[in-house]
Amino acid sequence: MIEQRRGALGDELPRGVEHKRRFLCSRAAAELSAHLRRVNSFAVREIRMFGRLVPMPRETAWFAPPGMDYAYSGHLHLGGGVPRWLDAVRADVAGACGAAFASILATRYRDGADAVAWHSDQEPELGSMPTVAVLSLGATRDLCFREKGKSGARWKVALAEGDLLIMRPGVQERLQHAVPRRAQAGTRVSLSFRPFEAGR
Repeated sequence: MIEQRRGALGDELPRGVEHKRRFLCSRAAAELSAHLRRVNSFAVREIRMFGRLVPMPRETAWFAPPGMDYAYSGHLHLGGGVPRWLDAVRADVAGACGAAFASILATRYRDGADAVAWHSDQEPELGSMPTVAVLSLGATRDLCFREKGKSGARWKVALAEGDLLIMRPGVQERLQHAVPRRAQAGTRVSLSFRPFEAGR
């Protein structure tokens, strides 16, 4: 169970985390969502837990130039290019963050039963102390943060359609984040913009 200890909605977020509400207007968000609905590379991956393979409670797709292959949760995602409509969004997000992003991990939460457990984005391909940005489309879902360690503080922020959340350098080293299940929720797509360091 994911528990909120402080940082109620709209309150102070953890150091290094920024929430830009309505980064995309409704029309731009709807157009981007329409493009994503036509993407056929979304798939449910499997993860090994307690000696057996179980399906992840979400769908993912990887967008990166050829050769930018990404090992994530035991799977190798092959870079097959970034479509023009998504590359334009990547450039806008990079400009807003003042950071360079080479790749996008898209996650589709089909309903409130889809979720992601506590984790940090610390794969070697992201490099040391990365900036990671998340653009939210569709249904509003909570993104929770906790300090590493059992007794650390916790925060929660509701990400609505078009919202952008930025995790600055040092956040992945100090904090974990998660998207908890929700009793009722529509479809949400999260676009996670990431750096990529080849050869790591």
